[in-house]
Amino acid sequence: MLFVRRAPALFPGLQLRVPSIPTTISTRYFFDRAEVKAALTRMEHYSLSRSGLLVRRTAAKSIKKVGAARPKLKIMRDNRNIPMAILLKAPGLRASARRGLEQRIAEIKFPPASPPGTPPFTHVPHSHMLGFRRNLYNAVDLSTKSAVAGPSKKGDDWSIVHLHEFGGTKTLQQWMWVPEHPRYKTPIVKWTSIRTSPGGGRWLPTGQKQTFNYPARPYMLPALTACRPKLAKMFEGAFSAGRVGSP
Repeated sequence: MLFVRRAPALFPGLQLRVPSIPTTISTRYFFDRAEVKAALTRMEHYSLSRSGLLVRRTAAKSIKKVGAARPKLKIMRDNRNIPMAILLKAPGLRASARRGLEQRIAEIKFPPASPPGTPPFTHVPHSHMLGFRRNLYNAVDLSTKSAVAGPSKKGDDWSIVHLHEFGGTKTLQQWMWVPEHPRYKTPIVKWTSIRTSPGGGRWLPTGQKQTFNYPARPYMLPALTACRPKLAKMFEGAFSAGRVGSP
């Protein structure tokens, strides 16, 4: 997980430090754990847990839903388990419903990326284990008594969360799958992390690798900045003057 290694400048001498990523915080440092409750005073526990939760929720709300992550359209709710492609062929389909279905299908088939410099999109439902919104957590770093809020790794790859926040380059490997269905003869190509396989025996590595540039799409630091005015009140009276700014 990542952010915040130090609380923001709420008091004189207490400075914000942007962390390197990844920063690993075990689940035993979640605020409902007995070890955490025993190590913090009541005010420290309240201030740190509420501040981390606020930053986490603010970051989550900044991540827009597209494609399969969007709430289901009314026509989809009324016709559960019926593919969208079939619904498009329904007689008497309203123009607004058609546009909604076409947009949803296009976003799923060709997942769009958010504009550089803006928070990333999430393409999967909240219930999915790799959904961006679901994989945000807040905990405490007991060694510094500071709040930690941010995403867990995506699959087996830590670099994805780093790339979204700060940008950078990443080398991917190419995989290919030739469908057996006679109607689909064009090979399907997929690029994944070096240590990641698309899964299933259908995909075969081509041996090709390529380095891609990823622009920064920060969402944790903007969330922290947006929450800063509210954080000051949460920390009011939580720490004694002798501990302000201490390492």
